[in-house]
Amino acid sequence: MSPSHDKNYVVVVMYEDQKKPKLSFCRKGDQEWHDLECKDDECYDVAFCDETNMVFALGLGPFVEAWDLKERAPRKTMTILESHPRQLEEACEIFAHDLYTTHWHLAPLKGQIFFVVRYIGKCFANDGRTLVCPYQTIDFDVFRFDAERKNWIEVESLNEFALFVGGSESMMLSVEENVELEGNSIYFTDDSWDKIHENNLYGGHDMGIFKMEDGIVEPIMKKHKQKVKPPPFWISLPPIDR
Repeated sequence: MSPSHDKNYVVVVMYEDQKKPKLSFCRKGDQEWHDLECKDDECYDVAFCDETNMVFALGLGPFVEAWDLKERAPRKTMTILESHPRQLEEACEIFAHDLYTTHWHLAPLKGQIFFVVRYIGKCFANDGRTLVCPYQTIDFDVFRFDAERKNWIEVESLNEFALFVGGSESMMLSVEENVELEGNSIYFTDDSWDKIHENNLYGGHDMGIFKMEDGIVEPIMKKHKQKVKPPPFWISLPPIDR
């Protein structure tokens, strides 16, 4: 990931080493990859900000770290320790861990960084037994980092932007420039990899459009399927220079 208009590109990737997610980068002309040292040596999501040439990494906690890629040797400029918003603590009390799981994402927009929390409901029978049936995303919380106050601010509306999350890079797009999209909405695909790769009758199915205004989830596909293999993911093409 790197500015699409800059030929001196930088590629940043996440990979797994001994079952731990790691972060590495490579510049144009490099012959090898270089590691970015993350706190606790783990990284769960990464986002690149074109406007500032900054890369942000999300670690367990959650906490966020940032590196300046304008320099030949990237310099860590910020570590947001224990950066989980207060609303996330309150949500964890509502969405109990035995009934729900959460997935975290980072998304950049115009030099700012957003923290996205996705709530996925598990399926249980009335007697508490786990059912072999699809899990489903039921809610989202979105927060914006205030660089001056050094805290997270809850985002009540995305206004004229649509947010995309899933197994690929998270991104926010303007609906004025992409008229087929719905503003103030979150488009999501299935990223429950532990479930997708199991030999179940479901997986890859958890996708839809979450409306921030009323909390309603609408389907993306007209015909619902419980098993979608391989799972869908988002692709964003850079603008064409004319």
